[in-house]
Amino acid sequence: IMAILKKVILVVILPWKNSFLCEGKTGVFFGEKGVKNLLAYQKNGGVVVVDEKCKVTALSGAVQLRMSKISTREYEAKAKELFERAQGRINTPLYIEGMQALQEKQAAESRFPGLAELVQKHVSPAFSCNKSAVFWNHLQAEGADYLFAVNDRRIPGPIYGRFGKVRERGLPQEVEFSVKNPGFRYAYDLMASKQIPISGGKIRLNLDACSGRIILFTEKKLGELSAECPASVPAGDNVTVEIQMKNGTGLVPVLLDVYDASGKKHSVSRSEVLKNGALDFTFTIPVNAPEGRWKVQIKELATGQIRTVSFTVNR
Repeated sequence: IMAILKKVILVVILPWKNSFLCEGKTGVFFGEKGVKNLLAYQKNGGVVVVDEKCKVTALSGAVQLRMSKISTREYEAKAKELFERAQGRINTPLYIEGMQALQEKQAAESRFPGLAELVQKHVSPAFSCNKSAVFWNHLQAEGADYLFAVNDRRIPGPIYGRFGKVRERGLPQEVEFSVKNPGFRYAYDLMASKQIPISGGKIRLNLDACSGRIILFTEKKLGELSAECPASVPAGDNVTVEIQMKNGTGLVPVLLDVYDASGKKHSVSRSEVLKNGALDFTFTIPVNAPEGRWKVQIKELATGQIRTVSFTVNR
């Protein structure tokens, strides 16, 4: 089962009998709980899509789509033709690239006509992209929205290995996303630690080869980062650094670097997240810790703000 966004579920190739369970039969079957979950999903306004092989009576009210795909006989005939043209040498570029193209064609044609139109009818995505060679997803956490974008632009690279595999090479590209939710007023690149402009309802991202971006969208502009801690802490005690970000929304990553009195970075240094603009970072000062001035450097990855607090360790 593949969940498409939140309102449409596609159930692919269900070779089952007219019952919840295919008892006493070998092969794949669908459990009663799974069918009941689909029916509940359907009752709550969801759309269940099945292919022509679905034989589950309980899902008879689902939308049925027929898969179009290249026939096995046609695929085998073309593979045989490639093999003969390559004179049986499967490690040649002719055979390798030809089979790759044939497999890509088979994958491209093994799809459900009408599925995209059905999804668009029931779902209004918050984003759209002007390039196809991008994997992207819209996720939510703690009241904030995130756009994940991964560059999938690539070309065939050199042949390597005894079986003549083709190593693909990634290419950079600039992509443009349309931001369709008016509540997404501010955008922050969590990989580059900076705010990015939303101009005319669009954002532009420069994606390096084989790279990605995580963009945080908020309704209010993220404000100033602040941090406080006690003035002094006895060795062996816990110390808490209180970190706040004005108008903080969702989960914002932060880097926490702790330095002891000698200037050495301590092992309690870590990465954390601000949850709706707040984080209490607590750690223990070792009993044998060097006395003197310790400091904690905090860097949040939405706007790149850095704050440093310090305290004295005594015995």
